[in-house]
Amino acid sequence: MTINCLKLTCLTLLLSLASFTQGQNTIFVDASNIGGVNNGSSWTDAYLELSTALNNASSGDQIWVAQGTYFPTSTTNRLVSFQIPQNIEIYGGFIGTETTLSQRDWENNLTILSGDIGTQGDVTDNSNNVIFVNKTTTFFILDGFTIQDGNADGIYLKSGAGMFISSYADSNPSNPVINNCTFKSNTSEDNGGAIYIEAGAGGVASPIFENCTFEKNESGFSGGAVYNSGYSSGDISTIFIDCMFANNLAGESGGAVFNHGGQGGSANVTFKQCNFESNTSTQGHGGAMYNLGSISNGESSPIIINCRFYDNSGFAAGAIYNNGTDTGNSSPDIINCTFVRNFTTGAGGTGGAIYCNGSVGGNSSPIISNTIIWGNNAPFNSQVIRSVEGSPTIQYSLVDAADCTALQSGTNPNITCGAGMIYNIDPLFTYQAGGDLTLTLSSPAIDAGDNTQNSEFTDLAKFNRIANGTIDIGAYEGAAALPIELITFTAELIADDVQIKWATANEINNEFFSIQHSTDGVNFTNIERIEGAGNSSIVNTYSTTHHEPNRGTNYYRLQQTDFDGTTTFSHIEAIKIFSGKLSTYPNPVLNHLSISFGDFEKGDLEFAIYNIYGKEIIRQKVEITDGLHVVELDQAGSFIPGTYVIKVFNSKSGTYTQKFQKIID
Repeated sequence: MTINCLKLTCLTLLLSLASFTQGQNTIFVDASNIGGVNNGSSWTDAYLELSTALNNASSGDQIWVAQGTYFPTSTTNRLVSFQIPQNIEIYGGFIGTETTLSQRDWENNLTILSGDIGTQGDVTDNSNNVIFVNKTTTFFILDGFTIQDGNADGIYLKSGAGMFISSYADSNPSNPVINNCTFKSNTSEDNGGAIYIEAGAGGVASPIFENCTFEKNESGFSGGAVYNSGYSSGDISTIFIDCMFANNLAGESGGAVFNHGGQGGSANVTFKQCNFESNTSTQGHGGAMYNLGSISNGESSPIIINCRFYDNSGFAAGAIYNNGTDTGNSSPDIINCTFVRNFTTGAGGTGGAIYCNGSVGGNSSPIISNTIIWGNNAPFNSQVIRSVEGSPTIQYSLVDAADCTALQSGTNPNITCGAGMIYNIDPLFTYQAGGDLTLTLSSPAIDAGDNTQNSEFTDLAKFNRIANGTIDIGAYEGAAALPIELITFTAELIADDVQIKWATANEINNEFFSIQHSTDGVNFTNIERIEGAGNSSIVNTYSTTHHEPNRGTNYYRLQQTDFDGTTTFSHIEAIKIFSGKLSTYPNPVLNHLSISFGDFEKGDLEFAIYNIYGKEIIRQKVEITDGLHVVELDQAGSFIPGTYVIKVFNSKSGTYTQKFQKIID
């Protein structure tokens, strides 16, 4: 587990981790495990339901959950949620044979927590909240799940359809850690389509979300994906690291996220290396984010660093709306971010990228540093910033305005332009129209920022944040030229291995190469070190082989290291190895069985069905033409009740098996 945290949050989290009881149990859950004693003691005897495991877990336990879909209840009671107990770790993404946590593959072994408990596809009878975390649960880990199809429209709870976290009137901080999770297709009548986090009456909440995706969630009011609410002296300091917010929708404000601190409360949230794309607030403001500090010194001043805002839209403020009102304060730090193609949708709506509102006795004085704001759209010359009695400061940033005077849009805008500003010079993105906002080597944003503003080690793409001694402007660090002349760099699939080759024409102070591998094109790990030639003016060729690459897409790049420790990178090569997703439905089956072959290579596949004694029942061939094929078997009704296994034999990517159960009609 990787933990990134800030200030007191780290201390609180470490104390929570230390409270784990050593040597506790691993509890196993597998929805397809029909046949064992189902007591959770092993994969063979795994529980069928995650809710059963949660009810039987003790502090310090780990719960391992195999791929499949799990519901909060087997009934149609919409008020039943997954209730997370204190101090446990819950991991999804297993096949159901693993012996160590490192063997799981949460990306390919989809493990779903679904609120679709009633009629399939009818959201009106879905769970009100898929996961509910009450104030007595202050720490847990949830890792490797998709949380979907919650519908919060109940009598009392109309928010947080995917996950509701409460820290009301409790001085014990709520610090759950949620890693590698996807929240999608959750809908709330009020706020926080996917997640609602509240800290009221002195409560404290500091959850961490790392490498999570929020997509296609919707709220009727505010916070299409997430709503952070710190009120009545409650304090929220949620942290989002390496998260994606895409295609979320708010009926009012904060298309992706709404942060509210009111009545002496605060919502000072942190966003690090996050991506906001195509989020929408339909009737209100802040296509990506709305920050509201209100009523009796309420505070909402997030830290937003190394983030990308692209193609978000709101009635006003295409990307971020900051509102300090009624003695409240909304003054975020926006550092090394990139804002492109955000736009307003309302007649008279202003603030293409950022809006600062300090009216009605409030304050909005954000500091914007090392940031690119380019190609956003709003009227009244407000494509960069709109300020109504705010006092924003922008420095070491590149904007599409003629000068500081041209930035002054709004009533008493008071926009201060500090040192290092670049006006009306094309940032020269790699491919702006396609959303690739990395910098070309000739970009004016390279080496034009202020190092003191950013203490992060990496940029949004996980490259070194400072490549040439001076930080670049924007979310991405421009890739510096390698101190070698790289002629070729290739990766090729040969049988079950990937052969990697490269050649150099010149090398200067080149100590070694690190071959790096990734499954997402963002997070790379070293798989081999190969010594360089030091100083050379002749052609040098190199090669190595990556054995046992992952199923799915594998990404490769070179990291070159000088004798002084300076590192630079090559371009990325991608190799697709089909993951071969074999599934059956329904399971258990009465009469008609559908077998789905997903992500197999094109060609003829041969499969067979065996009973529990190993006797072959059916053998067929299937032609894969587009990577997905479904075989319908009407004869399943004639099978004797029991457990059956489907095997695929001749796939180039390996042998696949899938169990299903035949029951009596």
